[in-house]
Amino acid sequence: LHRRLWKLWLFLLAWLPIFALAATGSGLELLGHGTCPKTESGLPKCFFSLALAVALLMPFLVHFAKSKRIAAQRP
Repeated sequence: LHRRLWKLWLFLLAWLPIFALAATGSGLELLGHGTCPKTESGLPKCFFSLALAVALLMPFLVHFAKSKRIAAQRP
């Protein structure tokens, strides 16, 4: 595989379980099953985990798309 694709696969391999756990915990919290620990104000911490996982995905995808576009312009 090309070096750029290795970076994508390695990132997704590490990111996907974290996202899946955060999404599952957040979904269960929204359905009324108290599965996640809560902050002192009562907000489930898995919501923060889900937000952080999504926030980490966005810059990576932007960087990957930008590097793909630059590679396509090279002769």
